[in-house]
Amino acid sequence: MITADYCGAGQSYTQNGTALTTIAYAGGDSGISSYDCALSGDTFSNNGAVVFYGQPPASAFLTDCRIEHSARDGVVRGWVGDPLDFTATNTFVDVARCLQTFPQPQNDSCPADPPCPK
Repeated sequence: MITADYCGAGQSYTQNGTALTTIAYAGGDSGISSYDCALSGDTFSNNGAVVFYGQPPASAFLTDCRIEHSARDGVVRGWVGDPLDFTATNTFVDVARCLQTFPQPQNDSCPADPPCPK
């Protein structure tokens, strides 16, 4: 099961994929923190238009979607393991901070300056 928070609504879902969707005016308080690698000076809160946390998805199943006007991050990759790239198959417009955050590595050692594509 993949748990995600769309538009700060706090709703969980189980799906094989999401495509051709627009997620707009999201990125508010998700109520979770410390699931991904924090940027320098970050508050550790995971606020994104789409928030994955816990188990990593088997694939980057969010495809051909448009994430726009996010108050913070586009996609929070809040899991331990290898990063999946959600930027290659989705469109991001007016995202306040990172298009996608960086997940925690298996060795629990986040980079000092984790990638934050903009």
